[in-house]
Amino acid sequence: MITNWTRKLRYKKYDQWSDEYLRELKEMGQNSIWHSKYHVEPEFGLLNDPNGFSFFNGQYHLFYQYYPFGAVHGLKSWYHVTSTDLIHWHNEGIALKPDSKFDEQGVYSGSALSIDQQLLLLYTGNIRTTDNKRFSYQNAAWLKKDGSIQKEPSPLIEKLPAGFSSEFRDPQIIKCNDQYRVLIGAQTLQNEGKIAVYEGHHLHHLKYKGCLHFSDQPMGYMAECPNLIMIDQQPLLIFCPQGLDHQILNYQNIYPNCYIIGKNMDWENLQINEAGTINNLDDGFDFYATQVFAAPDGRQLAVSWINLPDLIYPNDADGWTGSLSLIKELSIKNGYLYQYPVKETKKLRHQQIRLDQIQTKSFELEAHISANQCGEIQLFKTKTTFLGVEIDARNGIVTVDRSQSSYPLAQQFGQTRQSFVPAHQDIQINIFADQTICEIFINDGYKVQTLRYFSAPEATKIITTEAINRCRVWELKK
Repeated sequence: MITNWTRKLRYKKYDQWSDEYLRELKEMGQNSIWHSKYHVEPEFGLLNDPNGFSFFNGQYHLFYQYYPFGAVHGLKSWYHVTSTDLIHWHNEGIALKPDSKFDEQGVYSGSALSIDQQLLLLYTGNIRTTDNKRFSYQNAAWLKKDGSIQKEPSPLIEKLPAGFSSEFRDPQIIKCNDQYRVLIGAQTLQNEGKIAVYEGHHLHHLKYKGCLHFSDQPMGYMAECPNLIMIDQQPLLIFCPQGLDHQILNYQNIYPNCYIIGKNMDWENLQINEAGTINNLDDGFDFYATQVFAAPDGRQLAVSWINLPDLIYPNDADGWTGSLSLIKELSIKNGYLYQYPVKETKKLRHQQIRLDQIQTKSFELEAHISANQCGEIQLFKTKTTFLGVEIDARNGIVTVDRSQSSYPLAQQFGQTRQSFVPAHQDIQINIFADQTICEIFINDGYKVQTLRYFSAPEATKIITTEAINRCRVWELKK
């Protein structure tokens, strides 16, 4: 297998890779001990940002950024999965390849919208000239009911607005008041992160209207992955401001994934009115590029990439990397954002098992701790290693600690993360573990911690201290 990934190799055309190489890579992936049981992830190659989350033709559709030829970022495509219940996903294969003059250096992130019995796929096409100069285009393709996909011959948005760099990507398309609106993650020539907005009554006549207004504070040098959704008439903006000042937001990860809640949306002035403070969407270690969409049943749904850019994980050596989170339903209660796995997730429960008899690393654990008590849950316990979840109901702090691991990750960004909840109150914890993945939901999703923890296959033991009560565990299976 390749260990020295040059730029030339990363951008080698898909049809130039040999069948023998792909067979070897697939075999490596199949033999990996790190694959999860119920999360979406590639058999081989790299998965990153979720794209095109939507409902069309009686199915949920989800795409993700995909590089098939190794656990590295290279020439990207869109991989396609479908589901009828949001938990069992069927692989449909690569949907969009980098094979046109407007995307031949990569099919980058984007969104989807059902229009006139077809599903519009709106994405950023990446082009680099021979002198490595980048151009980005906002391209469209159409998924038909028969499963075929047709790319538009020319971009919907071809030219950059004045004052912006070529870091102009991740379009989210929405329809509101008979108008299409497209939000694009952007960077100005002064290295300021912005969210550009286009409008139009017709897809082929989208006009640049300006930048979305939601804060007077600088939003780093690049605002990636913008997603705007309405929850009970309140705008929720989710985005990834790379380079955000730590005095604006306290975060420890290499890049943050954030949200802002407003009172209402003023499209005339591109303004989120009475926008609240910027917050971390997730308090864990490995979480990025969240995408949301309004499902036809009225739920607001979200999915995220479990990994972070520019980090190395143990499964990379097996020729694959990256997973998608569980699908979460979003709600706003008393001004706070809540996120919790959709109700369909309970279908994964295979059987309830006693804590002292657990022999799986794919489970759901529910536990409570009473107000003013302190306790700890140790997951994947061996003689010398464990993942610690410390619950301090007296002070309202939940701390996850992965320092006691045989496979340390991203140590330069710290080995503990904390979530803060109201003090002197009961705390409920729901942990969805899946081999190397942990999604921890605190007080029904008031706070969330998503992370990777790598441990030996036999490390299935769970230990709880006396203060942890009403602890139940279910084995989870597809």
